Amino acid sequence: ARDESAAVRAAALEALPSVAPQGDAECIAAAAACLQDGATHVRLSALKALAHLSLTDNHDVVVDVMACFGSDEDTNIAVLEALSKVLTKGDVGAIELVAARLESERGHLRLAAVRILPSLVAEGDIRGIGVIAAKLAHDSLRVREAVVEVLVRVVKAEDTAGVETIAAYLEHDSDEVRLLAIQVLSQLGTGPGASSSSSAVGAAVLRRREHASAVVRETVAYAVAQVYPRGSSEACSATLRLVHDSDERVREAALRALIDIAERGVATMVAAVLASLKDTEPRVRCTALEVLVAVAAKGDEEVLDAVKGLLSDPEYEVRTEAAGTVEGMASSEEASAREVRLRREWSEKCR
Repeated sequence: ARDESAAVRAAALEALPSVAPQGDAECIAAAAACLQDGATHVRLSALKALAHLSLTDNHDVVVDVMACFGSDEDTNIAVLEALSKVLTKGDVGAIELVAARLESERGHLRLAAVRILPSLVAEGDIRGIGVIAAKLAHDSLRVREAVVEVLVRVVKAEDTAGVETIAAYLEHDSDEVRLLAIQVLSQLGTGPGASSSSSAVGAAVLRRREHASAVVRETVAYAVAQVYPRGSSEACSATLRLVHDSDERVREAALRALIDIAERGVATMVAAVLASLKDTEPRVRCTALEVLVAVAAKGDEEVLDAVKGLLSDPEYEVRTEAAGTVEGMASSEEASAREVRLRREWSEKCR
């Protein structure tokens, strides 16, 4: 490792893990000394050697490896790889150190952090999860995307405390952050169309259905549609309560949630939407008309009669929507087209 040739020094370091036992103090010291080598490929070889030779919690090695962070991307990635081997799982300081690299402008470094963080966060580690989740509010979209990917990997669906740490962001002031929280919870649960749902994820969402903030209750309506499978009695019951919320935005969101959770032709679901045709707010009446195409049985005479009643609504947009719904309910082809459009718009809203 002290040879004049950089190629020889690098080769010697690469051979160390094969000939020296883990924890060998002399070899670790020799590899650590090479972290200051003038040749980049020698420093990289030294980092790889330390990752194999060092025992966890070797403070001196951790300090030496951390000191290698710099402007060179390959070196930084190697540093992260080495840290994942020498740091103790659950060490919040280590998690903070690596999580900070999620904010890097260098894509490869962010990806390395995404790959390594799951090896540092212990199951149920609320503090570690919290460190990562806090970056959901970062200004950069790329950073937020990386954070979502990490959270999905480190939080287990049945880890009540971990799920609750994420669900707390459903109450965040930012629309973007709340939607990101839904995205994480959706991937932790089972999402639309699945056969079952994580009880921890569903419970964390429904716990906020009576929140004092209408914005949070609206977010809950969006979230319910994403974390529960279609036809879930628990999801349907919760959404029906939100359909009668005091805030029009919540009522509208709850109606749209029925697109993903209600089975077509279920009497209680259809009745709730029909009742919303009498809502005092025109936008809610319009939404109810749109949703009927997705939840009511094609050609249902009772539904058609109710919709036709809105052809004389005092609001122009309601009358226009009612005319389209009548046409859609009468023609299976037209109804299918409207339903596809509606589901696409709803999916984009929840994304």
